[in-house]
Amino acid sequence: MTTAHTAPPPSMRLRELAFGAACAAALRAAARLGVADALGDTPMAVEDLAAAVKTEPKPLRRLLRALTCYGVFTEQPDGAFAH
Repeated sequence: MTTAHTAPPPSMRLRELAFGAACAAALRAAARLGVADALGDTPMAVEDLAAAVKTEPKPLRRLLRALTCYGVFTEQPDGAFAH
């Protein structure tokens, strides 16, 4: 439960709401593309993953990088992505 003593300042709460909506939109886009199913158990290069879900690699890379900020995917040192 949030009280007046533990509530974040209004500017921080607004930021939480805005980024929460961005995260939800990114998750929705990844789900509609079927990224998680196409990714499977082994890391994949963005180009291969984009071909598997029939989309362009550059926007997919941006989407995956956004979702790595939320811990949904991870980016490997070689640029491949994994669960």
